[in-house]
Amino acid sequence: MAVKRWSEQEIAFIEASYPTRGPKWCAQQLGLSRSVVQKFGLSRGLKTDRRELTKHYPPKPTKPSSLELFEKIAVNQSPESAYTLGFLWADGWLFHTNRAYNIGVEILADDLRNLSETFSGLLTGKPQFRQREGRREQGALRFSNRPLFEFLVDHDYMDKTWTSAEKILAHIPENLHKFWFRGLMDGDGCFYAHEKRRLTQASIASGFEQNWRFIETIWRKLGIDTYTISRSESRMGNKSSEIRMAKGANIIKWGAFLYGGFGFDGIGLRRKFEKFQQIVDLIARERPQIFLN
Repeated sequence: MAVKRWSEQEIAFIEASYPTRGPKWCAQQLGLSRSVVQKFGLSRGLKTDRRELTKHYPPKPTKPSSLELFEKIAVNQSPESAYTLGFLWADGWLFHTNRAYNIGVEILADDLRNLSETFSGLLTGKPQFRQREGRREQGALRFSNRPLFEFLVDHDYMDKTWTSAEKILAHIPENLHKFWFRGLMDGDGCFYAHEKRRLTQASIASGFEQNWRFIETIWRKLGIDTYTISRSESRMGNKSSEIRMAKGANIIKWGAFLYGGFGFDGIGLRRKFEKFQQIVDLIARERPQIFLN
């Protein structure tokens, strides 16, 4: 390999810039490799002053600690954190090993992409996507956070398929409850409209033994007086339960509670909001008297 011949201008430039800008920057300016500039710097006894270097290259922001993330979700409550806790009640899972306190969600890939801004800074971990034959693309997010894991366990998230959610709702300020329920609906809820049959429904699904007291409580508070609870088992042995309302006026009350301010905050899945709006439009055409009450 030919030995690099240095011009007087190159030598002067490196000797002036190397201490404050470092070999990488000098190499980029001269169109050379970093190793060549470093070797030259060593031969001249040049050293980079770290304090000067940080003036030009600010340190990269550090990754929030587990405790900092826990505090953002569970202590310093916000609309985003309340929504995230509601979504975790619906679609989250917990798994503890000797070394990890895993928390995760697995949902439709498009939904995970759409929720990335809401989850940003709250649920860490790199999203992963997979496509199974004959199925829609799935997205998963998994991370380990012991303080948050223990908080969720203390608030019944390990038992959420059968217990009621009073503990976590008591922890969240009441003015943020709509965001928790919005997260729940985005995960386990459904708005359904069939224009030809003039059929509208809103429902939430869960485990066979689900205690629906927390939903009944908020629905009674909103004046929702008619709903059904069903429990079923499929031929394959899969068990589930569902709480459902079909009365148009009740669906409007529920959606108005969930989506008040949605146009401003934008928290959650727009496709669920748009399905609710479809129900509102259908009712407005078929039963406009509801809006006069």
